[in-house]
Amino acid sequence: MHAAIFKTLRVSPLVQKQLSVTQATTPTHHDGRCDFIRPRSPCPGESPSIGYDPNYVPDSVKSFVVHMYRHIREKNVYEIHQMYENSFQSISDRLFKDSPWPSVDAVAPYVDNDHVFCLLYREMWFRHLYARLSPTPKQRIDSWDNYCSLFQVVLHGVVNMQLPNQWLWDMVDEFVYQFQSFCQYRAKMKNKTEQEIALLRQYDQAWNVYGVLNFLQALVEKSMIIQILEQEKEGLEQFTATDGYDYSGGSNVLKVLGYFSMIGLLRVHCLLGDYHTGLKCLVPIDISQQGVYTSVIGSHITTIYHYGFANLMLRRYVEAIREFNKILVYIFKTKQYHQKSPQYEQILKKNEQMYALLAISLSLCPQVKLVEETVNSQLREKYGEKMLRMQRYDDEAFALYDELFSYACPKFITPAPPSYEEPLVNYNQDAYRLQLKLFLYEVKQQQLLSGVRTYLKVYSTISLGKLAAYMEVDEPTLRTILMTYKHKTHSVDSDGKITSNADVDFYIDDSHRRTILQYHSRALSYPLNCGTSIKQPLGKQSMCFLEAADTMSNTTAPAVISCKAAVVRKLGEPLQLEEIQVDPPKSSEVRIEMLCASMCHTDILCCNGFPAPLFPRIPGHEGVGVVESVGDEVTHVKVGDAVMPLYLGECGECQNCSSGRTNLCHKYPLSFSGLTADGTSRMSVGGEKIYHVFSCSTWSEYIVVESYYAVKVDPRLSLPHASFLCCGFTTGFGSTWRQVNVEKGSAVAVIGLGAVGLGAVKGAQMQGASKIIGIGINELKHEKAKAFGITDFINPRLSDKSVSELIKEATEGLGVDYCIECTGVPALLNEAIEGSKVGLGTVVLIGAGLEKSGEIIYIPLLYGRTVRGSIYGGVRTQSDLPKIVEKCVNK
Repeated sequence: MHAAIFKTLRVSPLVQKQLSVTQATTPTHHDGRCDFIRPRSPCPGESPSIGYDPNYVPDSVKSFVVHMYRHIREKNVYEIHQMYENSFQSISDRLFKDSPWPSVDAVAPYVDNDHVFCLLYREMWFRHLYARLSPTPKQRIDSWDNYCSLFQVVLHGVVNMQLPNQWLWDMVDEFVYQFQSFCQYRAKMKNKTEQEIALLRQYDQAWNVYGVLNFLQALVEKSMIIQILEQEKEGLEQFTATDGYDYSGGSNVLKVLGYFSMIGLLRVHCLLGDYHTGLKCLVPIDISQQGVYTSVIGSHITTIYHYGFANLMLRRYVEAIREFNKILVYIFKTKQYHQKSPQYEQILKKNEQMYALLAISLSLCPQVKLVEETVNSQLREKYGEKMLRMQRYDDEAFALYDELFSYACPKFITPAPPSYEEPLVNYNQDAYRLQLKLFLYEVKQQQLLSGVRTYLKVYSTISLGKLAAYMEVDEPTLRTILMTYKHKTHSVDSDGKITSNADVDFYIDDSHRRTILQYHSRALSYPLNCGTSIKQPLGKQSMCFLEAADTMSNTTAPAVISCKAAVVRKLGEPLQLEEIQVDPPKSSEVRIEMLCASMCHTDILCCNGFPAPLFPRIPGHEGVGVVESVGDEVTHVKVGDAVMPLYLGECGECQNCSSGRTNLCHKYPLSFSGLTADGTSRMSVGGEKIYHVFSCSTWSEYIVVESYYAVKVDPRLSLPHASFLCCGFTTGFGSTWRQVNVEKGSAVAVIGLGAVGLGAVKGAQMQGASKIIGIGINELKHEKAKAFGITDFINPRLSDKSVSELIKEATEGLGVDYCIECTGVPALLNEAIEGSKVGLGTVVLIGAGLEKSGEIIYIPLLYGRTVRGSIYGGVRTQSDLPKIVEKCVNK
């Protein structure tokens, strides 16, 4: 043994005698592994391949061990890293794809029989065996023995070498993995042979959970890494700055092993289901900052995966969402650098699992504001549809939670040895089933509280008696439900503080004559003059309705309401948040308190004077709200109904409505006057008239519309998503479904791929169009449009040809059956006409722009083409819109 590497006492192995029992091969469960060395695909059969000679050492192996030994003695970390990462992998792929490396006894003479180097070599030997083959029971125990010897040397010797952080991380990672693998192997008792059982009885301390935890904890304590990290905060240490390496001639082995052992402890405790202890072990590492754990990608991903999962299981959803978002952004930005790495498949696998866990977290705690757009976009693509279904709180949602949890959770273990006296059964799935049961029980509790959540979204002030009546329970039961809701939306953080993960909070006010339940936003807020509750600022898309004034709904004469609104006062000026007055509804009108509003491009045009420069005005024609009060003649909606205010109505009686051929109602038309039907406005500031946009102005906390401009929201539909159906998506979808009814097998071109264009694409796809050409100048929209259904993508900026020429190229010179123009650019209308089929082509104009006129070249029209204008995609608000909602709910 060379003092140049270690100065230590020799330690007796735990397993001292060689076993002569020949064991049957048992496959291991590599899917639970979190190491990032190489893909785990164990081969069937005994690990020593046919023809394998453990004593034969190829020249390349001789060279490898000789040079590795020399570099370790010289503390040449760079060369060690290169040989460990590249040479070992290269030789394995070339010579030992399905067989072990030469035995340690065979290579020992080439390294002066150095005991420590032999332990390191055996560590790699067993790791290769687990990765490429299936270890025998004897080899599992021998590997445990080797780890015991290696860690004893590190703990009780004077370490005098430096190893790459990647190798040190892999040691800890592999140690935990092999422990997990052994527990899974031991728990499969049903088909064990008598020899295997005898072996397990004899070596019952091998991979004992206490031994594993004690080694990891000993490495943490002996390395004094916790104290080092504390001193680093005071500027007395440079552990992170040097990535744990000792540039003064010392060793990094013990310190870095101790550091990574804290992550190992987190992982082991997660496998055991002890999440509190696991997170406690990680406290010394500040995961909000870069650290040594981020210098190795496997360590980085493993840390955040288990940290996030533990927080998820402890109902600390906000913390889980925050960390999953950060690591997924990191993987998104860096994964291209690892494509040729043997770690790449594991990176992608953990990436997919963490997206599943993020989907679960956001479904249980909607905090999309914590998720960056790159991650949110990927999440919607992967799990958008499932997340919508998971919000329904039914059996299908329950099954989806089960599916995602089972896919993404760690591979839990039962560490206790079996009872050999009882009938032998497999219990390797018991721990997983227990954790799944606990998780689904938590989900079930959330489902049971869905009724509370529904009214929490609708009311900000409501009596307990009325809420109890709505929920069909008595008041004592309701109080129990409310206490349960409080409990389920709060958790204890790592500092012992109770924190809420809900968007809103509530309290019971017993000071009133009636017991009142009041809510207040956890976001920045301000008081209002019209009620006792506290509201969210305008524009915050929250799942909580603003005050739906339960007490106000019981009065016979609704009063003028003061509230906040976004007002544009002059052409080109920015929006200003002002306090306005909203009149009560007249006999056929309803006053709506807005929950959320979305932005359409037309709103921007309105701020710039479209269709007429009427100022001051309040923009917005997409949104969802709750009916606050109604006029005397209103019968089809009532106070408390969730509704979408629209800019078109449907009376069902006029000539147009009766025809069934158009959605342009004579009684409730699209109005550009900025005023209601009687020529007045319901909104003002200090007596100054404020113009509506169309009949809506959803960027106000309260609005007044004719009751037939309001459509009830299906309770199965996510309310913020319902907002997009008020204009953009529905306009596009209706253009290919209702306005022209695209036939199966048709060719369709869509110019402009915003919300309107994507709606047109989806409508064409559902109608059975065989070719759908998406035309846009933003390459980033290509993949999104492809997900909606385009078959071809054209970016006109990448070609010198016109749009119509490009369309004809994509259709063998014929053009398309239908061309949907969504941009409102007059010049593109001519391109759309020219790009449609001679004699058969139809162009639908649904885009709007500031340019209200343009020259149309009439010659192409003489060739039998048709041009149709369309408002709201031809969709009738009362008859057709519910069908679109049904399609969205059941897609």
